[in-house]
Amino acid sequence: MRIVLFVFVYFFCARLTLAQSSNYQFNIVLLEKNSSKKIPYAHILQGKQLVTVSDHFGNAQINNENLEVDYTISCIGFGSLQIRLSKLNPNQRNIVFMTPDRKILEAIIITPTSLTDMIAEVYSNIPNAYQSKPHMLSGVLEERYMDTLGHANISSSAELQIQKAAYLNRNTKGEVKIDSLARQYDVKENQQYQIYAGAHIPHRFDFVMRREEFINPNSFDKYMYTYKGEREVDNRKLEVIQFEPKSKGLLGAHFRGKIYLDMNEKVFVKAKYEYTKFGILSNTASRWADQRVFITEYKSGSEGWYFAYTWDEAVNYERNFLLSQYYRTSEVTPDTISDWNYEERTHFVEAIEAKTADTVVIISKPNALPDGSYARKRRFLEFIKKIEAGFGLELYKLNAQNIDANADLIYNFEAISLNESFRIPSFDIGLSSTFRYRIRPNYILLLNQSENYNQSIKKSRWSLGMAYRLNFETLRPTHLSFSMSYAEFKNQFMFDKQLGLTPIYQQKASGLMGGLNYEIRVNPKWKIGLSYNYFYSFNDKERLYVKKKYGLFNLFSKKHDYPQESIVWRSDEGLTTPDVFDRHSFALTLMLSLE
Repeated sequence: MRIVLFVFVYFFCARLTLAQSSNYQFNIVLLEKNSSKKIPYAHILQGKQLVTVSDHFGNAQINNENLEVDYTISCIGFGSLQIRLSKLNPNQRNIVFMTPDRKILEAIIITPTSLTDMIAEVYSNIPNAYQSKPHMLSGVLEERYMDTLGHANISSSAELQIQKAAYLNRNTKGEVKIDSLARQYDVKENQQYQIYAGAHIPHRFDFVMRREEFINPNSFDKYMYTYKGEREVDNRKLEVIQFEPKSKGLLGAHFRGKIYLDMNEKVFVKAKYEYTKFGILSNTASRWADQRVFITEYKSGSEGWYFAYTWDEAVNYERNFLLSQYYRTSEVTPDTISDWNYEERTHFVEAIEAKTADTVVIISKPNALPDGSYARKRRFLEFIKKIEAGFGLELYKLNAQNIDANADLIYNFEAISLNESFRIPSFDIGLSSTFRYRIRPNYILLLNQSENYNQSIKKSRWSLGMAYRLNFETLRPTHLSFSMSYAEFKNQFMFDKQLGLTPIYQQKASGLMGGLNYEIRVNPKWKIGLSYNYFYSFNDKERLYVKKKYGLFNLFSKKHDYPQESIVWRSDEGLTTPDVFDRHSFALTLMLSLE
């Protein structure tokens, strides 16, 4: 019995060893054929399935037990290459050379006045050559994020409808509806990755519609243009022009790359370009990427040229990851002004556009935290995007009355006689500023300040409090919020100057202010709000003083107080004390979200 058991264990282990040894592991290094430079982030596919991506040093690993399998290696700027595992050695590093894609034909002699004249001629023809009416694109978006260390492989796919404006004028925005959205996750080592489909890229990467600066005559002085010859694409002869920034300073150009022009039809057919990170305001939503490359193409339709295809790839060397996005138009139809409902609109506006759609947000487990500078930057950006700031008009409701003031004061042995009348209107208007910070999704910290510019009676107010916000399903996203704040109101009666002094009678009230605010969002950044506030005072103070300014440009002032009994107030009803504020105020505010 022992012999039988020994033989069984022996054959089982031998078979297991054989099975394991038959799963081959191939290590390859990708190099450029001419210069032997390493090729990072090349895609290695088996059929249409992405197997792996080479790392920053051109290294990649393939595991397969079948040696008679073909793999395709592709990388931007290189011709695709097919390899078979049987040609590789599993026991050593295999060096694979890739040939640069040099499909550009030999340069021919052209005789424009200059390259910029060629571009300007095509630029001026945009309204004639491209879609001249609003239209709708239907297509498919594919997005993939892959950590080259193998920690994550996430794919997203969405069917889109895109409302495009006519190409008659520059336009940077448009509506997008997602008809379907699917995602696949393959995440290892218990790491969390959150990724948002880039549904807005048919608008953001439409360099013709946006009149990007590398084709805009107003920005030609920022670039150096070089003629790279003629290239044949789809039986069209295209002129290839390379552009590079002239300077690398803060005011430098935002892009570098190549544009492809059809001078027969005078259209931009294609562009391959990347961000430079030189300009102050360049690629603010993509600064997390060390390199970001775009390819955008246009095709001819029955109503003119249209946005047909875009692809972009973002690489972060430090984090060792790759993000690629791909969109292709399958149908172009006239825009019938589709009435997308609330759910369809907010699915794009809130879930995608407001979340910086093409940005990867990474939250690692504790033992894989990013370095200090990266973490601080991420915390700072998380803080900034919760801030809203706004300016507006504030309408105060007042107790309308006519009131007289009399007082005899002494300052440095000189007499000051006050004898003035004030008219308090029913309403007064001031300017207001608002600062908000979103603590929780529905809880907001509020800081408000307002002031009027009435020369006779100055009013000001500041408040600090909390608001609770409710969301409503309407055609445009709207919010209703309730607030409670600590507030201080100040009224100042400004008397005429005497002896270089300004007599002031001041009333200050502190208390609680409750508010009701209604907001409607105009676009992802801007909101318009209308609010009502009621103030309840529990601490009132009065003060009579004269103010004297001194110093350079009268920047400094000193005050001398007098007893409140020194001034006498009279109205039509007899002796009185001014009661200006009627506790009610209204505000119309335009808010900007920094997200």
